[in-house]
Amino acid sequence: MVKMKSFFSYLLNHPTETCIKKAITQNKPCQLNKKTNDTKEVKLFRLFVRPLFSYTKYPFYPLNYIHMFTSYFKIAARHIARNRSYVLINVVGLGIAIACTMIAFVNWKAGNYADSFHENYDRLFRVIAVTPSTTAPTANLSSPLAPTAAADIAGIEAGIRFDRRTAIISLDDKIYEERVATVDPNFLEVFTFPLIEGKKSALEDPNQLLISQRMAEKYFPETSALGQLLTVNPNQAGGRKMVVGGVFENVKSQNSSLVFDFLTNIDYVETGMVSDTLAKWDNRVDATFVLLTNPNESEVIAEQMNRYIPVQNDAMPGDKRSSYLLQPMNDVYMGGLDVNNNWINKAISPAFYWGPWVMALMILLTACLNFTNTTISFSNKRLKEMGIRKVMGSNRIQ
Repeated sequence: MVKMKSFFSYLLNHPTETCIKKAITQNKPCQLNKKTNDTKEVKLFRLFVRPLFSYTKYPFYPLNYIHMFTSYFKIAARHIARNRSYVLINVVGLGIAIACTMIAFVNWKAGNYADSFHENYDRLFRVIAVTPSTTAPTANLSSPLAPTAAADIAGIEAGIRFDRRTAIISLDDKIYEERVATVDPNFLEVFTFPLIEGKKSALEDPNQLLISQRMAEKYFPETSALGQLLTVNPNQAGGRKMVVGGVFENVKSQNSSLVFDFLTNIDYVETGMVSDTLAKWDNRVDATFVLLTNPNESEVIAEQMNRYIPVQNDAMPGDKRSSYLLQPMNDVYMGGLDVNNNWINKAISPAFYWGPWVMALMILLTACLNFTNTTISFSNKRLKEMGIRKVMGSNRIQ
């Protein structure tokens, strides 16, 4: 506080202040170009406060600086009115460039951060298989692979199967064709899909069904969906009434490799399928995921999983595989890897995200260069104004 008082006391007795007082009392221009041994704070004070004490023949009053700023706005308005085409070209050009850049950034962010909302994002891998007959690996693997590998290999913390099938869902007289995803009971423990109502343990019961908020509003618009009954595959063998055991947040296809509105235990995959069928190596699922204890050991784990290649080839002699690969979760949605039988949300090439981003930056750069060139060319028309300002004692910033 003492230092602040001494600083302002110094400013009040500074030659600049004395000069301003003379300008007010004696009606003489104030010479402020003399070099003084000012500190950094004083120089900043003079730089920003000096315009407030512009010379005037009228007595000084505290609000005098308003006239200076008002003149700035008047000059700017006159300049815009005189050069409408110049202003229109620059405003429209820069506006379009900035808008393109923002859209490209949002588009890039949506793809680059896909699947990153999962808490185990860095430890999740999709299992794919290399086939001798094709150059691209395949994601359609045997159903017993995930639980068998999780039980036998120490580095695998959990194995998850994901399989979607078409089903008929009916409620009273309403009948809809929907896609139902069937998963292992620990699916919501490994993947992060928050529940609005219900419990994660509902997936342990094949007679319970979890639905998205979107489907809850569709089937039960006026009441809570929890505990309600939906008939799956009516009038078909294996059809049954299932209880809604939970409601989860809507899954956005723009940032998730796994997209679904219905979720149930994998023991009820489709009509007539029971759990003993899932134990056969000739039965396949859409996707197989593993949660590793240490993600740096993914190559070692993949080598250990190759022990199941002979078993799978014996069960499917017409579709043999040579080895397994572990694809990181951050590479599934936007990795650009061509994978056969990719029945989850289709992977998008990185060019679809980086291309618009690069083009937007080029458009923005072009608009900035255009603005710079037109500003320099039009600055020659303001030479008279600049000269008058300099004669009146303005510095380079003013």
